[in-house]
Amino acid sequence: MEVKTSPDAYEVVGLFKEAGTYLGKEDFEVTRTDLKLRVRGNPQDDPRSLVAGFEESVELMPDCDFSGMTAEFRERALRITIPRIKGPVQVNLTEEQTRVLQAMSEEEARALVADSPSPQVLLERLNLAGANADEPASRIEEIE
Repeated sequence: MEVKTSPDAYEVVGLFKEAGTYLGKEDFEVTRTDLKLRVRGNPQDDPRSLVAGFEESVELMPDCDFSGMTAEFRERALRITIPRIKGPVQVNLTEEQTRVLQAMSEEEARALVADSPSPQVLLERLNLAGANADEPASRIEEIE
């Protein structure tokens, strides 16, 4: 499965050329947990299915509008299209993440936000910064 990105949508594409014209979108089950999209072949559990045992997951970005998600199977490819939310994406911080962010200088906070490619990465970096704040400064020791 490959994720293609455009300004308006994400498209998750799986090519099934070997299966010929014997497949349709009903031969797949698509489920989502948070930002993880899971595609499983053969939801009817037919052992003779051309996609029996197929299962892949892809991690998507927080600006997905899952309410507009569509799927189609044409030209031997499963295409799942997820529109992107227009405008800024809101990130909900925990109290600890807020405390870590507030403890930073404005310059450090702006750099952290700018260097984080997604809200999920920003949250992970805030968690890491919070965990490291309680540890003593590391020392470099010479090894003989």
